Amino acid sequence: MEILKFLISRQFLKHLLVALLIAIVLVAGSLWGLRIYTLHGKAYPVPGFKNISLDSAVAICHEQNLRYSIIDSVFVSGWPGGTIIEQYPDSGFFVKKNRTIYFTINAFEAEKVLMPDLIDLSFRKAITMLENIGLVVGTISYQPDLARDIVLRQMNNGVELPAGNLVSKGAMIDLVLGGGLSDEVTLVPMLVTLSLDSARLLASHTYLNIGGVIYDETIENAIDSARAKVFYQDPQSGQDSYIKLGSSIDLWMTIDTLKFLSDTINFDLSNSVKKVPIK
Repeated sequence: MEILKFLISRQFLKHLLVALLIAIVLVAGSLWGLRIYTLHGKAYPVPGFKNISLDSAVAICHEQNLRYSIIDSVFVSGWPGGTIIEQYPDSGFFVKKNRTIYFTINAFEAEKVLMPDLIDLSFRKAITMLENIGLVVGTISYQPDLARDIVLRQMNNGVELPAGNLVSKGAMIDLVLGGGLSDEVTLVPMLVTLSLDSARLLASHTYLNIGGVIYDETIENAIDSARAKVFYQDPQSGQDSYIKLGSSIDLWMTIDTLKFLSDTINFDLSNSVKKVPIK
């Protein structure tokens, strides 16, 4: 009976009301503070950092209260060193202030690799070895020799390149092959819509070179040239379009997709080389 009287007493009810008010204030204050601390409801779109310099990206991060971290670097030929290649989160993604944006940048210098010994190897095996370590087949030329399509010399920028020398990844290695005792021709490959690197690779696989490279008016900087595709080639490809081994194909490049031919045909190049009589 005494306990019941205490529970309904004015003093107890007064203390209970004060306790409830204090609890309500504490909970409301905690929620309000948490809302402010987490900037609840305030998120901002991530800017687009791709294709701009690291210095410019850092300045934008400072202006928009973002942090940044460089997590990787790769070397892309034709792009300026320090250019942002990839970002995470991507542009347009909503984040709060002080969020870290992760960058992959273009390295200022290509990685170095050891030049392999290609002398006396077949052309096909030499191509495979170069591609496996990130080197590119450059100009292919022939000189009289009984060993047909065997590497006689390996060169870079017109200078003999001995095995074991350091060379930058992506460098073009010129090969001098044995010409044999007969003339041979090969089918002209379809290079339209390919990048310059892809066109050069396909041409080398058919014992041909890339000659002149002409960029149209849409190419304004190094980034445009890296994105450019072939929209015309000379000589053109065709079922009966053959040229002599070691010949060159001139290319015209653009980033305007409307210039790409819509009726291109891919030909089977697996047996494209054939012999013709010596004249």
